[in-house]
Order: sequence, then structure tokens, then C-alpha cells
Amino acid sequence: MERVWRKGASMLAGVVEAGARRRPASTRGGEQSMGASGCLDLDIEHLSRQTFGDPGLEDELLSLFDEQAAQILARLAAPFPGGDPARRADAAHALKGSALAIGAAATAWAADNYETALRRHSADAETHRLVLARTIEAARRAVAARRRALRQ
Repeated sequence: MERVWRKGASMLAGVVEAGARRRPASTRGGEQSMGASGCLDLDIEHLSRQTFGDPGLEDELLSLFDEQAAQILARLAAPFPGGDPARRADAAHALKGSALAIGAAATAWAADNYETALRRHSADAETHRLVLARTIEAARRAVAARRRALRQ
């Protein structure tokens, strides 16, 4: 899990770059799912370990993540008065755990940064919100691609 977390920092850099279309210099092996953002959105090797190599369980876990990510993405798009900072921080924290479980390190990293910014009442919380929204979108695309591959 820590290996996945450490990869988050370098992967997140690819997400926040406008029009990023590159792979991180080192992926340390393992099958990866490349999203439209051009960075690694899922660590398939990690996901397989988490699901004991069971494709049905993998699909179910990815489906649950996708549902949660869609709900959080909708909350992020809502005006701030509709959700106080503590509730948004709690949602980001929950997403961080889910993202780590499926190997979506960049999303977990972005969720952690947004959660921290909210809890500290940081002025850059809005920037972190935008970054998180982009990483969620990239992770959802990677999840959809992986689920299609599992069904073939």
C-alpha cells in the first residue's frame, strides 16, 4: 500500500499539468491502466492483490469505487454553502481510502491534499478541489476501461 501511496506524488504531477500526455519515469513494474490524462490512474497489480486475483470481486470493487467517486464529484461541483468544509473533508477522506484500495494513487493523493486544505481552512482549498475533480475524472475513466477489459 505504501508503494502505491508514494507513487501518488509523481502521478499527480501528470494530472495537474494542462494537457499532460506522459508516463511517469518509473512505474516499478506491474500492469498499469493508462487514463486519458496520460498518467497512471490504476495500479492493476495492486488491485489484483487486493481482490485475490478474482475478476468478479475486482469488478465489484471497481463498481463501488465508481459510484462513490461519482457522488463525491457531484458534491465537489455543488456550491460550497451546500456542503460545509468538514463534510467535504470527511468525503475526501473516505475517497482517499477507496482510491488506495483500488490502486488509484493520484486520486488518493489529491483527496488527501484537499482534505488537509479544508481542515486547515487553507486559502488554496479551491485549487485542491479542482485537482481532485480532475483526478477523479481520470480514475473513473481508468475504472471504466478496466471493467470493460474484465468483461472481455
